[in-house]
Amino acid sequence: MTKIFLAFVAILCIASYSSAAVATKCGYKEQVHLLALNMYHEARGKGDLAMQMVGEVVLNRAKSNKFPNSICAVIKQPGQFSWVRKKNTTPKEKDQWLISLKISEDLISGKADYINNGALYFNNSPMNRKYKIGNFGGNIFYK
Repeated sequence: MTKIFLAFVAILCIASYSSAAVATKCGYKEQVHLLALNMYHEARGKGDLAMQMVGEVVLNRAKSNKFPNSICAVIKQPGQFSWVRKKNTTPKEKDQWLISLKISEDLISGKADYINNGALYFNNSPMNRKYKIGNFGGNIFYK
């Protein structure tokens, strides 16, 4: 399994990036890792689609002029994702971590079927319905 995973990562590193949100300010490996951590901490146990939507929010923000223009900068932006402030962010649920890692790699490499609904925000409590896009895994997504 480890050899297969390493081969997969190597292929993805060599492949050209198809997402305009892929940043040059942090390496490919860090982008994949941070995006996977973000999806894991924000949507683990809520389903693959909810994880992907959280990942897409980060990519949409990186493409927007309202936020920093890189995956790493969006995730590390102060006050955006609470898990970033925690000292121990190591995933404890291996199966959920592997799912988030795979979705992260697929989103960044362009292999994922991108839902692309333009969501820039999400939370788990209702806000202004005017900007609501959808509800995935208990998270509500907004433009």
